[in-house]
Amino acid sequence: MSANRRDFIKFVVAGAVTAGCPLDLSLVAQNGDGANGQPAAVDGEDNKICHQVRDKGNQTFARPALSAHRDIVIVGGGVSGLAAAYFLRHHDVLLLEKEPHWGGNAYAMNYEGITYGTGSAFLYEDDEYAFSLAKEIGLNPLPINSSDASIIRGELIPDTWGDGLNKLPYPPSVRESFKNFKKEMLAIDVEKRGKELYNTRFSDLMKGYPEELKQWWDAYGPSNYGAESDDAAAAVGILELQSMARESHADDRYTWPGGLGAMAGKLAEILQPQYGDRMRTEQPQSPW
Repeated sequence: MSANRRDFIKFVVAGAVTAGCPLDLSLVAQNGDGANGQPAAVDGEDNKICHQVRDKGNQTFARPALSAHRDIVIVGGGVSGLAAAYFLRHHDVLLLEKEPHWGGNAYAMNYEGITYGTGSAFLYEDDEYAFSLAKEIGLNPLPINSSDASIIRGELIPDTWGDGLNKLPYPPSVRESFKNFKKEMLAIDVEKRGKELYNTRFSDLMKGYPEELKQWWDAYGPSNYGAESDDAAAAVGILELQSMARESHADDRYTWPGGLGAMAGKLAEILQPQYGDRMRTEQPQSPW
């Protein structure tokens, strides 16, 4: 680790322990290069200041004086950070989260009475730690009984890339194209062809197929690996399809309304009444 990186880590930990909150923007104002000459944000999803430090080796910041000491500081209040705080709750722990809510990518939200997850969606039964933790904190994992379902033209198609291929609301020729694409993708050895496939657009593999195929992947991709087929590596899409095909008839996943956000919420609910003074978010956080 370089001296600059070491100093940066010390600065972040020192600042966090001292203030119990995200970095003081005044410390980076002179170095900021945000919009309209404003300092770069270090909260929310803006990573400009972090990238600035990472990419400019001569970037340094003043370090505030220490005013408090903790035995353990957990940076990040996602489900992993919350779980760590739960297991270490009887120690001198400080949990820091830069967002105004707990959960990170495992965060449950509500829309018109419907609870949904913003990221992490499920766990596996053979993940003994997460599975047993869920039960320990009073969450009964619910089995997913419909592998990778799709809603196409208003119709629910369970197990889309398994038996669902026979039920797609498309003409027979289009359904056959989906089946042929699946067969072609399952025959590819991504490990052997990795360099090629990570440098090829996924959409390139769909040339010659009906537009419905690309439409399906362009709806699926953004909420699963963050990109439509024109912007995703072929290897990513192939591995997704291979995974779905393997799980089509033997799904051992479990979840709750809100996905793993339910677990994050439950952990925060357990910790906050007794240990709330050791848990800091961007602003005061009401209990889940």
